[in-house]
Amino acid sequence: MRKVRVLLLSAALLFLVVLLFFSFRSDPLPRTLRVGYFNFSPYMIPSPPQAPSGFIISVFEELARRRGIQLVWVDTTGRIEQALAAGEIDLYPLFLRTPARLSRFAFSDPWWQTTLVLVSPARQPVRSASELPGKTIGVFTGSYTAQIVQRLAPDARLVPAGAIQDVLEPVCAGRAHASVAEARALQLLLARANRPCPGLDLHVQPIPEFTLDYSVAALPSRQTWANALQDEILDMTIDGSLANLGARWNVYSTNQFGVFRDLLLLRNRTVVLSLTVLLLLLALLAFVRMYFQMR
Repeated sequence: MRKVRVLLLSAALLFLVVLLFFSFRSDPLPRTLRVGYFNFSPYMIPSPPQAPSGFIISVFEELARRRGIQLVWVDTTGRIEQALAAGEIDLYPLFLRTPARLSRFAFSDPWWQTTLVLVSPARQPVRSASELPGKTIGVFTGSYTAQIVQRLAPDARLVPAGAIQDVLEPVCAGRAHASVAEARALQLLLARANRPCPGLDLHVQPIPEFTLDYSVAALPSRQTWANALQDEILDMTIDGSLANLGARWNVYSTNQFGVFRDLLLLRNRTVVLSLTVLLLLLALLAFVRMYFQMR
């Protein structure tokens, strides 16, 4: 009987240790990570021959410093998905979540959100997505925004632009009724001395259908790496580091509160669940001990 008791207690303790290990362990990151980027000001700004700069670059350099790892930045302009699928990069820091991509790659929980706006002449404003059908719309070449516009208005005519700063050109030249632009990038463009459409009053309309979520992305075999960096981003949000870095690049996270609230709730639920399981196991051990004492 004593042997049975020892075996039961040993098995219970082993199960407890394994559970705690998988609940709280921190998956190790490699010493060096290859991370992709492309020209997406103010988030990622190529600066050859130096390393790129921008808000996202600053955030991930700080993550690397905290984790004691080194980042190698790889220019993946025009081939983000191909570079990720081929293993040319280990991670992409700001990957738009789309149904097609979710089926191919591993994503962390969303950690960033962008708001897109419709920019049109103030004398003939485009105020909602319902006004897009039949209109000519300027979009960033190859962007998911173009797919959204086509889904909302299949008969809209799209005018592609090869660079963010050129998206408004069709509106300025009178060749488009409106253009779609990322709100923060547009803010920086309009703040320049040589802003697009000088002398033309513009109407800027946020569109709820144009709110996009972004995550850290990797191959499915590297899911834990993406999760580890996303956890560090949440820590930076809580201690204020993310907001401080955003201020340096004129990027403010006022629309991120819902994203971070969901992440924080998820982390709290994980901790509460782990503690609940721990208490249940301790109660089970106490019950087993009481049972053998009574025997």
